[in-house]
Amino acid sequence: SDNRLLTFVSDSEESSVNLTVKNIQNIIKYNIELEEKDELLQQKITELKTLFEKNTLKNLKTLK
Repeated sequence: SDNRLLTFVSDSEESSVNLTVKNIQNIIKYNIELEEKDELLQQKITELKTLFEKNTLKNLKTLK
């Protein structure tokens, strides 16, 4: 499995706990963005495959 388990530890002071929570939120945002980028990449790969199947080599050479 590709799952990773993480443990976060902080001092019991509110400011330390708040900082840890903020760091966890940033990690979650980062991971969500990575997942969304990967999904988008897969969609674009599929679109390109379809485009290549339906067009001539001459047309594909001018593709930007």
